[in-house]
Amino acid sequence: MNGTATLENFVATGWDYEKDELRILNPATCASAKRLVWLTKEEAEGGEVGTKAGWYDASEYTYEGNLEFDLGSGFLTSLSSKGVSFTYSGEVFNDSLTIPCDGKKYVIIPNALPRTITLSEVIATGWDYEKDELRKLNKTNSASAQRYVWLSKEEAEGGEVGDKAGWYDASEYSYEGAQEVLSGEGFLTSISSKNVMISLPAAVPAAE
Repeated sequence: MNGTATLENFVATGWDYEKDELRILNPATCASAKRLVWLTKEEAEGGEVGTKAGWYDASEYTYEGNLEFDLGSGFLTSLSSKGVSFTYSGEVFNDSLTIPCDGKKYVIIPNALPRTITLSEVIATGWDYEKDELRKLNKTNSASAQRYVWLSKEEAEGGEVGDKAGWYDASEYSYEGAQEVLSGEGFLTSISSKNVMISLPAAVPAAE
């Protein structure tokens, strides 16, 4: 109800702790601030590091399931195994939500909603299209598959690329608001501006 999520609410299946990692990124440098692995109850007990299935530090093998994350936080995987899946058990945040980037450069922006949304439902404020980017990552190599900038209506009309506020391709300046974002997909920011805010829609769309 307070908008936070606990790591133990995310359950992994098909995970190999010797080949797969869940990475929490440092929002200042994009480096891995913490690397985690999923251990089954048998693996934890066999390695004498714990008594239950869950997330453990990839180096120290300390149990990390009690870590809490603010609304809108996300993770980056590094997977070698086939067929890995995640199940989240928790409450759905009913209202639209705003992620304050607060001068952080690299922030993961996930679609944590139980539905597909369009990119037009993601709103940015405090954005400078010359300094800030929203990046869709290639799931194979983590490189930027597409880069977006937010343009106000005035910026879009002034640049003769559109007639409405929204997300535009960072190179071609084509409007990209109709792109679908599946549940569980997300983006990585590269922000230089201060006080950028990114808002996502409510879990249940407003009635028309």
